[in-house]
Amino acid sequence: MTDIRSQGAAPNVGSAGQVAPLQNAIITLTLSPGACAAGVSEVTFSVTGLSVGDWVSVNKPTFQAGLTVPSARVSAANVLAIQFHNGTTASITATASEVYVVHVVRNYNVSTKTKFEG
Repeated sequence: MTDIRSQGAAPNVGSAGQVAPLQNAIITLTLSPGACAAGVSEVTFSVTGLSVGDWVSVNKPTFQAGLTVPSARVSAANVLAIQFHNGTTASITATASEVYVVHVVRNYNVSTKTKFEG
């Protein structure tokens, strides 16, 4: 389990009432997604500190014929959901114990030091 709060995702300190620019965190996760059936599968992983509404981008580190990562999202607090697309008719097992790179982007309200919802 990775905690993004230790990865530089804390809000910037700025003038009261200003909305800080987007906050970014780059984290690495060692993942073993398992078998992916033909079509699109969504696999979830626990990542402490993620919030619904965070924007995430995931990079699978190796090429596997027929297998891509078209999208990712935060499906619930502390839960990263990665979609895997298997473009073949057979099941593909994603390479185990690979180190994925995840880019997390979040908005913050500097005056309240909370996630910006507006």
